[in-house]
Amino acid sequence: VRGRMLARTHVGAAAATAGIVVDLTLGLVSLILFVALGALLLLARGGAGLGVALAGLGAIGLMAGALLVVQRPGLMLRLGHLLENHTAGLAAGAVALDGALSALYGQRRVLVRCLFWRCAAWLAGSLQTWLALQVLGHPIGLVDALILESLVQAARNAGFAIPGGLGFQEGGLVLAGSL
Repeated sequence: VRGRMLARTHVGAAAATAGIVVDLTLGLVSLILFVALGALLLLARGGAGLGVALAGLGAIGLMAGALLVVQRPGLMLRLGHLLENHTAGLAAGAVALDGALSALYGQRRVLVRCLFWRCAAWLAGSLQTWLALQVLGHPIGLVDALILESLVQAARNAGFAIPGGLGFQEGGLVLAGSL
């Protein structure tokens, strides 16, 4: 849906696809930073459950690493050249995508600003968790809310392959809450 909406704004299919890929990449990078912050805070609190946090961080890190590898500059260009003999349209699309990705990753200040807002959104989610627990009669501190939210998000995102993350978020919440 996001791609179709972007394509309708006349930015072109390659630019729309590149925008989505960069957005997903920044989302994973910001999640890694958020979970790492939660793991560090958990370690400072005594480290109970640090293994769970590190396992979630590792799974998310592997996903981000794989995503970054397939976005390497020139990779789509090489793919386009390989496909050139077979399907000219697909090859042209791969070359255009490679150029669009390079153009977006060349805008460092914009990327840093986007990453900042992504991280701010994760922190806002921690405030939401803190507020909800206050209202529900289970008051915890802001640091504990951040740790809880980061562990839950690590579990939820590590289980991305399960349809709807069925049980991962709930299990992560129970496990993180018990820690």
